[in-house]
Amino acid sequence: MMIENNIIPFQTITKSLQLYQSFHAPQPTFGVDIYNDTITDNDVVILSNNGQGNKGVPMRCDHYIVIKCLQGSAFRRINHHNFSIYPHSIHIIKPGQIASLTNISSDFEIQVLLFHQDHFQKLGLQYETIENLLTFNESCIPYFELDKENLEVYHQLFQQIENEVKNKYSFKTNILNGYLLALMGYIQRKLYFHKSEEEGTNSQQNLFLRYKKSIETHFIVKKTVQEYADLLAITPKHLSETIKQLTGQRALYFIHERLINEAEYLLTYTKEPISHIAFTLNFDTVSHFGRFFKKYKEITPVEYRKRLV
Repeated sequence: MMIENNIIPFQTITKSLQLYQSFHAPQPTFGVDIYNDTITDNDVVILSNNGQGNKGVPMRCDHYIVIKCLQGSAFRRINHHNFSIYPHSIHIIKPGQIASLTNISSDFEIQVLLFHQDHFQKLGLQYETIENLLTFNESCIPYFELDKENLEVYHQLFQQIENEVKNKYSFKTNILNGYLLALMGYIQRKLYFHKSEEEGTNSQQNLFLRYKKSIETHFIVKKTVQEYADLLAITPKHLSETIKQLTGQRALYFIHERLINEAEYLLTYTKEPISHIAFTLNFDTVSHFGRFFKKYKEITPVEYRKRLV
């Protein structure tokens, strides 16, 4: 029995905040107080952290999340993208993407902005304009670091958004949505040039990006290097050698990594029997899924679920 896509839960803003409660202090100096402020799923929310929390727990949200790193470091996984986070950087998580955070340093400090696409519709923007604003190339890592000039721009935008979130004056909604529009415009501009730089590196890097994008689309049904080589119109040997040379990992590793990422999410946020999850991920038997999961996580799916309680 397969798990239907419409019952795989996406975290709402209020659900996301429940997860954030473990690493955001009450009465913060920046952003909302998620313990005391009344917040709904339709609000714009901006907050800061004060340490480590549910690292490694995967999230899949129905809203956008923009993160500005102030200090410290961590390792982020968003779908097929894996990257390190450093101070003075921005990264974005889109609705529907699975994201997790690991290797968090003790001094890790971030500011987090959560909002829905609806806020741009309230500005009267045409659908095509909104789509152009919020559509990013899937091959592009949604992360960039800021130079001194741009750091000040983003600092001011986050500060203005925080001010409007907290105030109760007239035209609050219009002004707040305008700041969101400016922020996403800056991010879209930066990621556009970032994309051009990535795609212009070399043919091996381009192949790796195409490979990861193909995995993201087909990982449920295609589980062999041969199948992805066929999609990319190259030989399995060429694909394997290129990936090994670039990353130090076998090509099969990236297929398995994406499957594990999805399995962790389903085990965390659904109550479906493990047998249903195994068949959803297209494993021929439950025991095959169990052996596969334990190989990478060193615990069984049952044990993984118990640790979440």
